[in-house]
Amino acid sequence: MSFNWKDYVDLAEELLKREDEASHRSAVSRAYYGVFCIARNRLSMTYDKSRSVHWQVIKRLWKSNNPKHKKLAKILSDLKRARERADYEEDSFKWEDAKIMVLLSKEALSLLKE
Repeated sequence: MSFNWKDYVDLAEELLKREDEASHRSAVSRAYYGVFCIARNRLSMTYDKSRSVHWQVIKRLWKSNNPKHKKLAKILSDLKRARERADYEEDSFKWEDAKIMVLLSKEALSLLKE
C-alpha cells in the first residue's frame, strides 16, 4: 500500500491547532510536500536528476495550456517559498502566514481532483 500524500495536508491542519511556532512552521512544510508529491505523481514525467525536481514540476505545470495547471503552478511556487522560509529562516513565522499556506494547499488539492 502506498502512502497517501493528502495525509500531510491533513497533518498540517492539525498542526495549526497548536500554539507553538515550530508546529506552524511544520504545518507549512507538510502542506507543501503533500501537494508537491501528489502533483509530481500525477505528472508521471521523467526528471533531470541534476536539477531540482521541485522546480521541474512547477515549470511543467506553468508551461501547460490548462489554466488550472497554471494556477496550481502558482500555488506550488508560493508554498515552496513559504516552506523554505519556514524551514530555514530564523525570523518570526506567524500563525496567520501558516494558515494562508494551509488554505492554499487545500485549494491545490481541489485543483488536483479536477
